[in-house]
Amino acid sequence: MGWYPLFLNLEGKRCLVVGGGKVATRKALPIVGKGGVVTVVAPRVSETLERLGKEGKITLWRRPFAWSDLEGQDIVFAATDDPALNAAIAEEARKRNILVNVSSSGNQGDFITPACLETEDLLLALSTKGKNPTQSATLKAWLWETFSGGKEGNLRGNATCFSRALQLFPGGVNSPVRSFRAVGRYPVFIRYGKGSYVVDEDGKTYLDCIMSWGALVLGHAHPRVAKALAEQVALGTSFGMNHAFEILLAEKIREHFPSIEVLRMVNSGTEAVMSALRLARAATGRKKVLKFAGCYHGHVDALLVESGSGGLTFGIPSSLGVPEEYTHHTIVVPYNDLEATRKAFESFGRELAAVIVEPVAGNMGVVLPHPEFLLLLRQYTEQYGALLIFDEVITGFRVSLSGYQGLCGIRPDLTILGKIAGGGLPFGIYGGRRELMRLVAPEGGVYQAGTLSGNPLATRAGYTTITVLEEDPAFYDALAEKTRMITQGLREIAASFCLPLYVNAATGMLTPFFTSLPVVDTRTAFAADRTLYARFFQELLSRGILVPPSPFEAWFLSGAHTSKDCERLLEAAEGAMRAMARDL
Repeated sequence: MGWYPLFLNLEGKRCLVVGGGKVATRKALPIVGKGGVVTVVAPRVSETLERLGKEGKITLWRRPFAWSDLEGQDIVFAATDDPALNAAIAEEARKRNILVNVSSSGNQGDFITPACLETEDLLLALSTKGKNPTQSATLKAWLWETFSGGKEGNLRGNATCFSRALQLFPGGVNSPVRSFRAVGRYPVFIRYGKGSYVVDEDGKTYLDCIMSWGALVLGHAHPRVAKALAEQVALGTSFGMNHAFEILLAEKIREHFPSIEVLRMVNSGTEAVMSALRLARAATGRKKVLKFAGCYHGHVDALLVESGSGGLTFGIPSSLGVPEEYTHHTIVVPYNDLEATRKAFESFGRELAAVIVEPVAGNMGVVLPHPEFLLLLRQYTEQYGALLIFDEVITGFRVSLSGYQGLCGIRPDLTILGKIAGGGLPFGIYGGRRELMRLVAPEGGVYQAGTLSGNPLATRAGYTTITVLEEDPAFYDALAEKTRMITQGLREIAASFCLPLYVNAATGMLTPFFTSLPVVDTRTAFAADRTLYARFFQELLSRGILVPPSPFEAWFLSGAHTSKDCERLLEAAEGAMRAMARDL
């Protein structure tokens, strides 16, 4: 439940607010929150409107109102201190068939803007027509307490949410990293996101550098994706049957990933990996799998392993509940270790069904591959008859339209995609050569099925997202430049305060490690100072920047991040590191 500004659907509507004072600010804030495209015109504006303009959430025209400003608008809010001007704006807007709200007189406009309190079974509208804001605020508070106390959906504040979540979920969360334990505080709970920003249950706005862990390459609530989802919801959210958007999305994926001739849609990256390994074992008649320490491929039992005391080991379960028998056939070697990889193939090459790797590691922080590493994997897998699986759940459609394989020119046998491929909704695919994929049921004997596989919401969101990416040939160059700007800026700021910092980055993703040594694998990643990162996180959060609450996760950028956002992040980072250096 919550307070809503009006009974109108504002999503994507072009809204002009004339005026820059308190009343205009009260009009603009909820319109922004409900997805309106807001322009404010006034010679002077409030600090709140100034901030919204700097954050890119509204357009500011700092000048007197002109009649030409009405052109192209869907809704106008006349909110100046001059009742006569407001009335004139209303009259002209009506002539142009534009809906108008007049703050100084409810009778002169086409609609009023009551505060609407909505619960599951109740909708209350409250308005004093702008004449008694104090009375309005008092009544709203009373109504909120009277009708929202203890009811479903009425959670106010991060601390309140966390307290209740602890009674419902393990650790109060539905994925471990969200607990914020690595940075020593209770988590934030997000109310909504728009573009490059999110707002939490305390009402605080953050520049978001998590972006649903890389799934939102276009940013939060991109208008075209949101429109496509709204249209699909009206048509149906799940069929459990075949539909056209499965085909349309699959054709786009295959166009950009030539290694994927045939694919199967599933509901997550974990499910895709599990299914791909089953397929690899069926295709080769072998049992063993080679993976690399620090690469995460979902919570598949056989891959929840850690290396033992040597550089080349059988996997030891890294999670309770995983029998050793499940990981006995998993070989783990350090990422980027060419010699350990060579020894692994010499020892187990003829027993390996598959080698699975993140071509750019993103789950020990961002770690780039050694120039020869992926090529060596391709050569060895071909030599020994094993399948090469690229897990591009993170890098697919992020570093390029063709993922990392499109940049490095290496063609894997099977590819895993998710996140961006599903438009940020629960989604995954595994696919590869036609002769391999023909082994999957119903064409072959490798069984895999799922009620929600190829869900119409995810496929339509994925199709729309990829279409938007295709239409902007400069998208990835711009994303790479923003990544470079932040990466270089963080390095320079850290150096100015004599803080050890090594930053790894690929297009749209980066990780700052508080260490002076290059980070190339888990050993060097885990040698970074976690305490410094936790302090950095806290300092950034206090300055309105949300980054991963773990030193071993990637920061993600999107098309919605602007150069001003990058500057704001670096300004916050400078303040954070200054405070950190002062206490060292």
